[in-house]
Amino acid sequence: MLRGRRSPAGGTPIVYLCRARTEAEARVIHQRVWNQDLTPFLLVASPQNLRVYPGFRFDPTEAKNDDLNAGALRAFADLNRVATELDSFRADAIDTGRFWRTWASEVKPEKRVDWRLLSHLRDLAKSLGESGVGDRSLVHGIIGKFVYLRYLRDREILSRRKLEAWDLDEEEVLSRNLRLEAFEQLLTRLDVWLNGSVFPLSGDQLRELGEDRLRTVAGVFRGDKASGQMALEFANYNFAFIPIETLSVIYEQFLHAPDPQTGVSRGKEEGAYYTPVPVVNFMLDRLEMRRPLQAGMRILDPSCGSGVFLVQSYRRLIEQAIRNNDGQPLRPAELRTLLTEHIFGIDTDPDACRIAELSLVLTLLDYVKPPDLESTPVRRFQLPTLGGQNIFRQSAFSALPVSVPQSFDWVVGNPPWKQLKSLNDDTDGRSLTQWIHGNDGNRPTGRRQLAEMFAWRSYEFLDSKGAASILMPAMTLFKYDSKKFRVRFFADARLWEVANFANLASVLFAGRSTVPAAALFFERETAREPASDIEVYAPFLANQPALYEASSGAKQREAWSVLVNAGEVRSLRYSEALSGHPVHWKLASWGSYLDGQLLERIRKQFGNIRDLDRRGVLTVIGGFELRKSRGSGTNQADYHTELVGKRKLLIQRLKERRYLWRLPGQAIERVSEDEAFVRLRGGFERPLQACQPPHVVVARSGAFAVYENDFLVIPPRQIGIGASTDKSALLKAITLYLNSDFPLYYQFFHSPEKGIQKTIGTMRELQGTPIPFDETSGSALQPWVELFEEVIEQNRDRDDFSGSPLIGKLNELASDALQLTRRDRDLVHDLIHVKMDLTRGKVGRRATAVPQDDEFHEYALALRNELDSFLGEDMTSRHRVRIAAGHDAATVEILLVPNTHSPQPISVESAGPRLSVEMALARASGRQEFAQWFYFDRNLRIYDGALTYVCKPMQRMHWTRTQALLDAGEIIADTLVSSTDDTATRG
Repeated sequence: MLRGRRSPAGGTPIVYLCRARTEAEARVIHQRVWNQDLTPFLLVASPQNLRVYPGFRFDPTEAKNDDLNAGALRAFADLNRVATELDSFRADAIDTGRFWRTWASEVKPEKRVDWRLLSHLRDLAKSLGESGVGDRSLVHGIIGKFVYLRYLRDREILSRRKLEAWDLDEEEVLSRNLRLEAFEQLLTRLDVWLNGSVFPLSGDQLRELGEDRLRTVAGVFRGDKASGQMALEFANYNFAFIPIETLSVIYEQFLHAPDPQTGVSRGKEEGAYYTPVPVVNFMLDRLEMRRPLQAGMRILDPSCGSGVFLVQSYRRLIEQAIRNNDGQPLRPAELRTLLTEHIFGIDTDPDACRIAELSLVLTLLDYVKPPDLESTPVRRFQLPTLGGQNIFRQSAFSALPVSVPQSFDWVVGNPPWKQLKSLNDDTDGRSLTQWIHGNDGNRPTGRRQLAEMFAWRSYEFLDSKGAASILMPAMTLFKYDSKKFRVRFFADARLWEVANFANLASVLFAGRSTVPAAALFFERETAREPASDIEVYAPFLANQPALYEASSGAKQREAWSVLVNAGEVRSLRYSEALSGHPVHWKLASWGSYLDGQLLERIRKQFGNIRDLDRRGVLTVIGGFELRKSRGSGTNQADYHTELVGKRKLLIQRLKERRYLWRLPGQAIERVSEDEAFVRLRGGFERPLQACQPPHVVVARSGAFAVYENDFLVIPPRQIGIGASTDKSALLKAITLYLNSDFPLYYQFFHSPEKGIQKTIGTMRELQGTPIPFDETSGSALQPWVELFEEVIEQNRDRDDFSGSPLIGKLNELASDALQLTRRDRDLVHDLIHVKMDLTRGKVGRRATAVPQDDEFHEYALALRNELDSFLGEDMTSRHRVRIAAGHDAATVEILLVPNTHSPQPISVESAGPRLSVEMALARASGRQEFAQWFYFDRNLRIYDGALTYVCKPMQRMHWTRTQALLDAGEIIADTLVSSTDDTATRG
């Protein structure tokens, strides 16, 4: 199970171990586990073999194959081989993550049952369209209806005896022998029994489809061989095991199917995306740790969609009640009470509400035996009517009916991520407009971001001791537009935790959306006093063992689990959050207090480019867009003859280019006569100054700055720095300086989007960049000019100086000018040249490669020196540091040597490929329970008397000099607060 020390009961299973009575039954178990879509691996012991199956992959031809091992990853008839060949399936190997080095490549989410099912549903939809059904909503409706019917039938909710009680023949309603009249009767009966309809279809729509098409669809879903190849595929699905949440996935597919005419989907227009169950469970886990779920608590999702948060919350309530009932099942009436008194949802989409209602009812029936309610003890039980009593088809900004609770203990959800067109936008009904105007500045948001309005509304729904978990666009924490929201919301609500998933954007939603997400956890301001620091968790993909395996480079396409790695948890002072400044969130996600100290010191010590602009020394401005017409209104443009024939920059041809000293010829063209229009609104005279020589062209991404002695039209969003001819030395110095590491480092932490959404900066960050010289620097500019000329002289045969030793010389010159210490230089280097390879879900080799011996040595030296500097000259003790490096982990041993002022030796030894994480930990302490902790803390510290051990994975990102400084700080802090226990561990 994937479950950390700080997680509640439950978890995600890595492997099932099952026993089959026959060899054929092993295949059946494999098929069922694949349909269950929960665990990536399955071990099945049969009378003759032990087989390892992929839990997320199933071969439909497996049952026809004479080879009984078909579909298995490994098969063992000789059980003596199991202990050695399946060594990685041992509990300690799974706990430490060593398991994934062998098996990560076998986890293929695209082969999971929901992906396969969605693919087949798309094929079926295409087939119906080709048969003449032009109404897309009708196609989706009938497919959704049959998915729903398969759920009911396979789970024995719509049992054979239920059909008989309704005087219906299964062959006439659910097979290729379907009769239209009988099928209509079935749907009517179901709507009455289950108190509502999902994927509703009118009689006219059914007749439009026609009996023949309905028979085809019914045959496909039933898996009738006579219905063709598609039916054979559907025969592999068992909806008794396929999670109920897959209904939500199917609904989302229909919601996000692009319109054939516009190419735009309804879901995208509404900003609505299905929340993956692992993310839901992560959020509920964290919420439960703060405000434990218990009977009597009311749960609300104010944007419930198809109900995935509500279903998972309801399951938790049921499972908790069963545990409290000594494991005995609950009576149907108790299940109904848990649902009707605890679970509430709101959404404006009636289809989504119906899916939510039916998903909750299906979840209830999961715990009822028999689920068809046809036996005597449960026949009189009435299913609850949720519509209008628990699930409300209205705007979240409208008042709830007076008959239902007005405040809630948990508020959860993933609201729409959409920017309203205006404050009068009635996207969510007139009630939203009224709510906006009624609050009149008391509930600020950034550019009318609907998700931020939902955050406010969630806060309003909270009980005085309630807690909330809302999934938001991660840019809410960083963009300037949302500063007022951050300042006011964090003052009114009490934030205790933020999970910034920006670095998992590529896998979190399986490619359906790549907009970075963040989960905000908050409560009423009066709930707890005083405000404590905020825990910020910003996981790197490279630190998720189940999603990325470093040695093989295997990366999953979908996050089927989300782990809290204790080594990535940072604290943010509440006062910093209240400032609203994005740099604090950047530091909490990407840096440390050391970076914060450096940035603040340099900001105070030096002027910036904006100062030079304000004094008129430079002109710093974005370029202008050339147009081919005069336009009108706000787009009106003037024609400028003087631009015709001038050079213009084609920035798109410079993608991925770095360290340019001149612009390549292929990136330059001449302005033609028909494109010399420039929009009036953007101005002309000032941007023109930055296009005239001498000037500097600065890429918005910060990838390069190029000094130019010729006129050049700078395109929009790129930046030009112009000055008079007598300032050419200053411009050359600025050009080189902007190509050095420190400006990139500074701008990374101050730019809202860098490392979060896009690798771009803005004029604001460039202007705010500290600069160690100005127009009065005189001879101090000479070293810069000389290095500028040296770069040109040594690289005349190329356009850039990438890979040149002059880059190192440039960074030294910049660091000296900024008076950076050795520690400062390490911070800058390690961010730019190591951690930047981890932005936005990247797993670049500079960060994930196995460290070299010299890098281990540098780490050990920095760690020892930092620990010794804390002791000072008065202490007669010094630290000895030894590193033992194995295959997938290394152990740092730190010994405090008494009675000496002399620096103690450091050593790096290879422990050979047999030093696994488990052996490293055993070497450290011999205590077995530490092994499972390593999975959840990739920087595990263990204290054992005079010895301290640090266990880390073999990835460069964990062995930088910066990390050594941080590790030393943590060890010192732990020492200062440690108890008198002989042995303690903290992560």
